[in-house]
Amino acid sequence: MTAQTPTAHFELYALRRKRWLMDACFADEAEALDAASRLRLACDVQGVRVVREIDLPGASASVTTVLVDSTRSIDPLPSRDVALTTGDRAARVQPARTEGARTVTADAAVPRSTWLVFGAGLALAVACTAVAMVSLT
Repeated sequence: MTAQTPTAHFELYALRRKRWLMDACFADEAEALDAASRLRLACDVQGVRVVREIDLPGASASVTTVLVDSTRSIDPLPSRDVALTTGDRAARVQPARTEGARTVTADAAVPRSTWLVFGAGLALAVACTAVAMVSLT
């Protein structure tokens, strides 16, 4: 009877579009870890995982160990209220809340020159449309 030795292999998984997919399989642990560190820098990869699987002779299942599990935050970080210091007191920036119609605060108001350019452009568009309508008839 011959004694069989356990065999090990290393699987490299990549998290892309919220799904873990096997990227490569290695026989050497150092190669797998090196490939994981390179893959981690790819812009479309949110995380990497290196898994060691040891197949034992005579066993029905293999022994699985996660060696590296690294994920980036997929969701953006929650925003916080911005505190502005005005003199000796701190004021929190809050959006203006009203019932019904939306209120525009002075900080969020559009400059007057922008409205003048928009109005002039709208007037020009209406005039061009009127000339085109007259010339068609």
